[in-house]
Amino acid sequence: MGLCFQKDSTRKFSILSYLTDIGIIVKVTDEVTESTNGQYKMIRGAAIRKFKLRSFLPKMQALSAEVELLPDEVSITKDDIFFKDGVAARLKDLSYRYIELVCRNQQKLRAKLDLVRSENNLTKLHYIIASYLRVGDEEKCKLLEIDNIRDRILKLISILEQELKTREAGLFSSNNDDKAQDDSPRSPQRVKMENKFNNLSDGSQEINILEAKIKDGHLPKEALSVAMQELKRLKQMDTQSSDYYIQKKYLDTIADLPWSKKSVENNDINLAEKVLEESHAGLEKVKERILEFLAAKILRKDSKGTILCLHGPPGVGKTSLGKSIAQSLQRKFERIALGGVRDEAEVRGHRRTYVGAMPGTFIQSLLKCNTNNPVILLDEIDKVGKNSNQGDPSAALLEVLDPNQNNTFKDHYLGMPFDLSNVLFIATANSLDTIPLPLLDRMEVISLSGYTIYEKIRIAEDYLVGRQIEENGLDKNHIRFSPESLSYIINHYTAEPGVRNLERSIGAICRRVAFDFLKFQKGAAIAATTETDNFNTVGCVHFPTIEVTKEFVEEVLGPRAYENEITKRIDQPGISIGLAYTSVGGKVLLIEAAKYAGSGKLQITGHLGDVMKESVMTALGWIKSRAELIYLLTQEKSFTVKGFTPDLFFSENDLHIHFPAAAIPKDGPSAGITIAIALVRD
Repeated sequence: MGLCFQKDSTRKFSILSYLTDIGIIVKVTDEVTESTNGQYKMIRGAAIRKFKLRSFLPKMQALSAEVELLPDEVSITKDDIFFKDGVAARLKDLSYRYIELVCRNQQKLRAKLDLVRSENNLTKLHYIIASYLRVGDEEKCKLLEIDNIRDRILKLISILEQELKTREAGLFSSNNDDKAQDDSPRSPQRVKMENKFNNLSDGSQEINILEAKIKDGHLPKEALSVAMQELKRLKQMDTQSSDYYIQKKYLDTIADLPWSKKSVENNDINLAEKVLEESHAGLEKVKERILEFLAAKILRKDSKGTILCLHGPPGVGKTSLGKSIAQSLQRKFERIALGGVRDEAEVRGHRRTYVGAMPGTFIQSLLKCNTNNPVILLDEIDKVGKNSNQGDPSAALLEVLDPNQNNTFKDHYLGMPFDLSNVLFIATANSLDTIPLPLLDRMEVISLSGYTIYEKIRIAEDYLVGRQIEENGLDKNHIRFSPESLSYIINHYTAEPGVRNLERSIGAICRRVAFDFLKFQKGAAIAATTETDNFNTVGCVHFPTIEVTKEFVEEVLGPRAYENEITKRIDQPGISIGLAYTSVGGKVLLIEAAKYAGSGKLQITGHLGDVMKESVMTALGWIKSRAELIYLLTQEKSFTVKGFTPDLFFSENDLHIHFPAAAIPKDGPSAGITIAIALVRD
């Protein structure tokens, strides 16, 4: 179906010729010229959406129709199994041969081949190739009518195969680009062309290119020997065979690997220190340790060293520290998410005997970086899956993270060793308890304990506020956060060692200001149209800067979520302060003790584990054994201990020990002294 656009056209499309009930809406991207009959000719356009013809619209100046927009096509990328089965490689190979056959202009030929070669989305690729077909409109329309994208791609492959068979046999169609070509049966030009396409058909050209890439890749001796043997096998295969494309994909992977390609590394420790200071506030001890690590790397080029593991609660900047290290060294950065990985093949790759086999995550990362010394961040290494039927991925990581073994890391897909010793591995973890001990032994742990309130205020002022203002479409003149307001948000709306919830709270306040700003603009626009004497334009009215106060914070974020009960209860008898360790950092824990008349019973509440209960009994036993001395020391000097009997005191009173936040399980061996202090103060 052909389309043209009238000057006064808005929703209706004039139809030049009707071939099918499927058409395409086109956006004009280049010159539109007017012809002698009053219509417009589009020189170049870009397809936007497919549509289906529903009915013609009568009584129009031109032949017009009502149409239905069809859903967008599903994108088929490299991760799609349809892509991995060699269909994309087959489509590209046929396209190269077809384009070289029909395109005589060398400049256009190179441009078209580069476009096909660089496109990795199979959906877009098949549309590009279909646009180059030199077949009739009816054939193209039949192709367009196929609803299923995968069936359409297979049909396109069939058309290309038939066209190549016909054209290479000398039956060139009348709409060929090269009108002046000599089509005599055995002209010199014909003989030259036949020889050229005979070479293309048996794949010799692409094999020669592949062989050159392998020889120029500076492969180790063992890898080069394997690659040349596999290349010899490829030459003996039929290019139409599916095994041919599997073998070629394997050799392409070997040729593309950066066996000896390195990034030029920065050796300026001052620059590294500057990058860390600018990207992270606080964490002085952590940054000092990282700089020492980098200094040793710089001084000794072949230093293998240890693998760093940044350990700490969420939101303290472990991942961003890894990025900063890569930036300070001027190396390429790649992040590998290990959370929930349960298949060993994701680390070591699949063996080539499996359908859809591919290299492991580390080899894929090196292919993407195109350098053998990037910084690879192993994010959430403490959450690697276990008890899987597909092997133990944490065990597969042992070789990767061992500096004495990873120089001969063997990926199952490659089947040959690859040197990973030049890679700088940095792992992150929230908890060390879930990391297997052999794996933890291969890493040097740097703990990030979290930020103080002063560091959080500085981070908010230097990074978070500006970022949230920009992300919410505001200007710095629209809103202003004072240190007091930031401190109020930190103390009463966030309880974390990091700054993620702090940034969310700042973002919520910025969104409210963005809402108020739009309402203000709307009101100003109405005023500008009704009171023209006072308002010439909307820009004459200025939005007042919002000062974030405690009242404004409570209005946006609601009632305070946290209260600082420590300062209020610290002087109360029977209360002591302890520290608890959680998966999101440290937490202050109050322990409450009370005595009342009874018969010597002990009651414990607060969801305690067995070890914590033993700590309570130990603390009580210690107090009973020293009751008289403790009683004497806790009284005024003038007071006498005469008349105090420990046995009588404990037999006539009951004791109750409570751990607040009773729904949260608590256990550990270090609470004895805190419990003893609570009992003594009572």
